[in-house]
Amino acid sequence: MRVALYARKSVLSETGESVKNQIRMCRDYVATFLSPSAEITEFCDDGYSAKDTNRPAFKAMMTSVKNFDFVVCYRLDRLSRNVVDFCTIAQTTDSLGVKLVCIREHFDTSTPMGRAMMYMASVFAQLERETIAQRVKDNMLLLAQNGQWMGGTSPVGYSAAKIEFSPSGDAKKTFTVLKCDENAYIPKIIFDTYSHLRSLSATYRDLEKKNIVSPHTKKPFSRQGIYSLLTNPVYSVADGDMYSWLSGIGCTIKPCLRSWDGHYGVSVYNRRNYSKHGAPKNIPSSWVVTVGFHSGIISSADWINVQNILRKG
Repeated sequence: MRVALYARKSVLSETGESVKNQIRMCRDYVATFLSPSAEITEFCDDGYSAKDTNRPAFKAMMTSVKNFDFVVCYRLDRLSRNVVDFCTIAQTTDSLGVKLVCIREHFDTSTPMGRAMMYMASVFAQLERETIAQRVKDNMLLLAQNGQWMGGTSPVGYSAAKIEFSPSGDAKKTFTVLKCDENAYIPKIIFDTYSHLRSLSATYRDLEKKNIVSPHTKKPFSRQGIYSLLTNPVYSVADGDMYSWLSGIGCTIKPCLRSWDGHYGVSVYNRRNYSKHGAPKNIPSSWVVTVGFHSGIISSADWINVQNILRKG
């Protein structure tokens, strides 16, 4: 008997339903209910979502699935949280005579009832994924509208800080916001240098000559790092000119209690798609923009001027 064990976890972890624990429980199931002498091959995706099938170990398993008698996983949503993808998986394994077993739900496609229950469970798995995703998106939009920092690595020149603020005039709440730190001079130098030299490569060489390094890596800025800094709206003051420029490229401007009067900086949500490898930039029409709590380091005129130079280059 040949058995493929599949394990997946979205977030790298050694606790709870970690990949290691999933494999251990699947091995115990195979030894107890299938065959103690089964030939087992493990396929593990650690740090991958089940929203689609773009997972290296999963792809490898499905490529060779015809070589197995069983595919065993800890739970159905380890395989997929998408109904269409699950139907494709089930149809593929069924056509090859390979049985799917999910040990947590006690699903087994070797029986008609097991197949029916597994299809039903896949519907609810997708519903759960979409509900969680919408809840997270709604919460992040609310945070963005209030100008809060969403977390992650702070932009060069800023640090995350806690403040107390009352968004609706009632009880104060603790918010995470950006504050200028001791490295705020670095973005100014980069903007000034690029505005003068009008070249990313020349700016890179000039920064290297001046020994200006990234506070995050303690290494020289890469050309891509310079470009990312120059195109980040967080550095601009939030004034009327910036409002018009962002509106002009299709951004969604969220209202807030702070006005676009130049006293604060720009806060942007959904600028990058972190569900994809490398977190590529979303198109501007996907951006949600408001006024943050932080001070803008670069004037809107200088920030917009740099964008125009970059476009021409």
